[in-house]
Amino acid sequence: MSGLEVMALSVIGGLVERGHSVQVVVNGWTDGDFPSRLDAIGVPHTVAYLGKLSLRPEYVGWTIDALRHLPGGRGAFRKHVRTFCPDAVLAYNTDTLALVGDLLRALPVVHHVHEVPGVGRAQALALPLVRRAVTICIAVSEHVERALKGLRFADVATVYNGLDVPKRPLGAAALPEPGSRPLHTGIVGQVGKWKGHEDYVDALGILGGRGYSVVGHVFGRGEGAFARSLRARAGRLGVALEWHGFVPDQDDIYPHIDVLVAPSRIEEAFGLVAAEAGLHGLPAVVSARGGLQEIVIDGDSGLVVEAERPESLANALAVLAADPELRSRMGRAGRARAARLFSREKMVGGVEAVLVHAQAKTK
Repeated sequence: MSGLEVMALSVIGGLVERGHSVQVVVNGWTDGDFPSRLDAIGVPHTVAYLGKLSLRPEYVGWTIDALRHLPGGRGAFRKHVRTFCPDAVLAYNTDTLALVGDLLRALPVVHHVHEVPGVGRAQALALPLVRRAVTICIAVSEHVERALKGLRFADVATVYNGLDVPKRPLGAAALPEPGSRPLHTGIVGQVGKWKGHEDYVDALGILGGRGYSVVGHVFGRGEGAFARSLRARAGRLGVALEWHGFVPDQDDIYPHIDVLVAPSRIEEAFGLVAAEAGLHGLPAVVSARGGLQEIVIDGDSGLVVEAERPESLANALAVLAADPELRSRMGRAGRARAARLFSREKMVGGVEAVLVHAQAKTK
């Protein structure tokens, strides 16, 4: 389960709530979490072994395994489509479209794209097959929309990801006098180099050197050599870092922090945690990468800084540490923006509208 799966489940549940009949084809390579969640909301699902395509040496075994299971996977997929006779297909996986797209040519196919499209060798080979299968693409941000159009997908609509809007903000949102308590910052998501954790720790070290009292909170799975090196880095810099591990409930994350930090080093397709923070009334400091810049408006609902520049990140956090009223004002602006643009209701309605349009387009 990651952001894509969470959003897919949310859309599936929302379509069911709107009275649509939904059935799901689940990839056979799964730890069982996604199918169990489908069971919990009463959505029927079929398993088809349609795996991952990659030509990178470390993943070529995945491709071999996918091709080995392909005849059976295509058979299961074909049988499901013929039995269910869908009016439209909502696809989340590019590899699956490459492997079975030819079985869907008589149907309207909407590809819900949650990643910035890659241009690796495997993707380049699969791209013509995917384009041929897709009627309309849904991009989760304008950044992704531009990338898809650059890859010659003719019909693309942007529908932002959406979340349930809490009745009241759950962020710390305290207004203490400057210096009366530490500033609690948090980074949320998978712990990895690409997410900018090293830049975050370095920025906290810079702030500590300037005399600011700042606590860092790390939410997310952090194991292996990188996590160990990050802990050592924080120790060397004298950074107060609290590790929480994976926390599935937002209610157990945002009350702990005053500011969300998302210093991503990659071009983010969307940046779900920034939208979450906004809905919970917190300002966010994010890097100028991909869709993050569409979620946080610099100077209004948070601050946007140059990626991979800990000094720039530290300067932004220093501004917020010194001005509780600014944090509160940005938190309110972020909540209003997120509730307007990034609600679950708006997302489900947007996906539903594209599905209806795709069906009409293919008649």
